[in-house]
Amino acid sequence: MIGLKLAVYGDIHIGRRMPFIIGLEREKAFCETFSEANDKIIGENVDYVFIVGDLFERKTLRPHLIPFVHEELYRIAREHRRRYGKEIKIFLIRGNHDGRPLSDTLNYLKHPLANYLVVIGDEAGSQPFFCNREICVFGLGYYDQIGRAYRERLLPLLRKHGGHEKLKVVLLHAFVEGYHEVPPNSPCLDLHDLEKADVNLVFAGHYHERLHPKKIGEKKWLLMPGSLEVYDVGESLEKGLYIVEIENSDPLFKWVPVEPRHYIKKTEIKGLPAKPPDWFASQTLRVVKDFIEELERRGKKGYLRIVLKGKLSEGLPMDINLNRVMELKSQCKKLLHVEVDSLNLELPPLEVKLESGRINVREFFKGFETIVDEIESMHTKIEDALDEFASPQTGLLRKSLRHEFVEEWLKILRNKKFLEGKKLD
Repeated sequence: MIGLKLAVYGDIHIGRRMPFIIGLEREKAFCETFSEANDKIIGENVDYVFIVGDLFERKTLRPHLIPFVHEELYRIAREHRRRYGKEIKIFLIRGNHDGRPLSDTLNYLKHPLANYLVVIGDEAGSQPFFCNREICVFGLGYYDQIGRAYRERLLPLLRKHGGHEKLKVVLLHAFVEGYHEVPPNSPCLDLHDLEKADVNLVFAGHYHERLHPKKIGEKKWLLMPGSLEVYDVGESLEKGLYIVEIENSDPLFKWVPVEPRHYIKKTEIKGLPAKPPDWFASQTLRVVKDFIEELERRGKKGYLRIVLKGKLSEGLPMDINLNRVMELKSQCKKLLHVEVDSLNLELPPLEVKLESGRINVREFFKGFETIVDEIESMHTKIEDALDEFASPQTGLLRKSLRHEFVEEWLKILRNKKFLEGKKLD
């Protein structure tokens, strides 16, 4: 196994089109970074390639993407044969975006003549493991109950087939507690579980940030390469793949960067104390101008999400004029999209002003003389209640008070006769 050279990457997400308003740009970016990564793998003259899940974004894909991925993977094998005279293997496992165990996108890639491709896992049509004279590869695709699947499916396989001196590699698509921050309520493996496995290398996907290699035992290493393209807001621009060289001592890990095509940023504008719509408009324009300058410095296209928070001192969110922002967007080709989210803005107190001061109840309800005394009395009670208990945000009474007034109205009306001389039903 000495002298082997491995390439490790994953979370490629071919077919991602979010946000949909710039879907074609996003789809193109993920394809381009995949091609760039494959160019670099070809240039490295490797022996084995490992894709650690989420090759695709979803089960249903645009038809042209399947032939594109076929050709890219075949290109890696073909160029190694042409340039270096060697036959390589490309190993894949199923990620959560690739589908479910009984139906996944990796089935699109399987072909009797594509002997350079090996899909590892316990899914239908996949190999549970692969062994030749120098390497053994085991894998476990994504499961909601990943800990249980690891203990019940993968560990028994390792115990049965892993007890020899070949290089033993495990492929996973799972968060790993103790190696990186795990999102709340997300299924994950524990680092201690991996430490118990009789393997040399664990390559894992699912976490999109690049992590440095971690030694988890004697001659045992854990590695997560992250994604190739910026998937969502808040992600680092450090994208790429790892080349792992197997020597007499510890493996040599080399980071090979891939340039992401897009820069995605989220920022907040807080209006505290309360600010008018024009203030939010001017601050939004300033943030967009700064982002355009940042895109120019980075030489990238980008998408900006602005969240407006705080309070409006007057008007409504629709009064925030974004015309200048839209003009800037149309003028800057690098600015793909600007999303302004105003759902978190607090509205100013609702003011209800009467056109002519206090209502003359008797004049207004002329023709209802039999009930006008009660109407006038109720009108006064409600006005007094509004003055004292109305919500500063809506100008309304709370539900329990409104209910009391409704019940009182119904009691009055049920005992009164109107024009037809009938009681109210």
